[in-house]
Amino acid sequence: MSIKEFSLENGLTVILNPIESMKSISICACIRVGSSYESKEENGISHFLEHLALAGTRKWKTSRELSEVVEGLGGFFGAFTGKEFSCFWIKVPYQFLETAVEVMSEIVLFPLLKERAIEEERKVVIQEIEQIRRSNLRSWSFILWDKVAWPNHPLGQPILGTKETVLRLNKQHLLQFRSKYYHGKNIAISCAGNMQIANVITIISRYFSTCPLKERAKFRTTKIKQNSHRIAIFNENTNQIHIALGFRALGKRNPQKYTLRVLSVLLGEGVSSRLFQKLRASKGLVYHAGTHVQSFLNTGIMMIYTVTELDKFEEVLYTIVREIGAIRRGEITKKEMERARNYLKGNWLFKWEDTLNQAIRLGEWGIFEKGGNDINSLLAEIDQVTMEDMLKTAQEIFTDDRLNLVLLGPKSRLLEKKRSLDELVKNHLP
Repeated sequence: MSIKEFSLENGLTVILNPIESMKSISICACIRVGSSYESKEENGISHFLEHLALAGTRKWKTSRELSEVVEGLGGFFGAFTGKEFSCFWIKVPYQFLETAVEVMSEIVLFPLLKERAIEEERKVVIQEIEQIRRSNLRSWSFILWDKVAWPNHPLGQPILGTKETVLRLNKQHLLQFRSKYYHGKNIAISCAGNMQIANVITIISRYFSTCPLKERAKFRTTKIKQNSHRIAIFNENTNQIHIALGFRALGKRNPQKYTLRVLSVLLGEGVSSRLFQKLRASKGLVYHAGTHVQSFLNTGIMMIYTVTELDKFEEVLYTIVREIGAIRRGEITKKEMERARNYLKGNWLFKWEDTLNQAIRLGEWGIFEKGGNDINSLLAEIDQVTMEDMLKTAQEIFTDDRLNLVLLGPKSRLLEKKRSLDELVKNHLP
């Protein structure tokens, strides 16, 4: 397995991972734009454009025509938008590579953006926003956490935008935004699966030759001043308490990010993790407790999320903060570290077996990091994590001035506990 990277004359990056044993091929177009590139007034425009790109193109006029051509090949396709990049993907049997690349070029370069489609998709996006607020309190907790952790910064904005901002967007806004960000230097095309490299380069060059060459727009770096922890309480008519406790963490290019991933596994990923064992297996305080890590260009998130009953949430928080404090003091065994490293390596290996997961990862590398690593390089990075690395990273990240805590539940009852929560954090985190 040998990953190859090329640049076309229009600045577009191409990353290929040929795997002869595969019967499929996955193609991704990653565009370096998401909600963190948006102004407050245009918040949600990247996600809106993602919807509209799949609503019809120059050659395939409707979403039905697009789906019929891809599914008629035995494939499937989709898209997603994040805070820092948007991604369109197609997976097909490998013999249909050229058609898949043509479809991708139509989606990325030639969406119709018809007024009727804009109004139809506007309704869909607003329904999506309202559905999260109404019935997906996990996602709503994360949206609130972002707002608390990155106030008055684009990273604190919701990816979908708000109902108010989506209602304001018009065709002129969409065209101007696309012109600014959908160009060669801002796009990476990645392919993973059964292919001949020379053939793929020829095909991609043919269909993406009209992609314009422009300079990248400047990215607003993340500089947040936080002197101490923040606790934000939001009212929700429920007896359950949603807890999102997170730390502002490490960016994509920080070499300690691999160590942080190992710490995340040790703390809260998997049934054998500390939080699952302490909160669920031993005490039955929660149904599920988990951690996850997300890295952006120059910052990141280390998040712990769980749901519990009102009369149990203080004990749950005490257990979480106590375990974080113990890790920060270096109370980690070699056996725990080995288990966490192996769990993480296995997780990455299983994902790497899917050509679509590979293509998405390679595309993200292509627009942010350059020189994409293969799976063996990633596994080697995890193997190099030491006990000393874990202690150093824990002491850097698990601090009072990086911590943000969002509680979602009956506000009046939670406000009564705020002072004791402040003391809990101060007693366990410097």
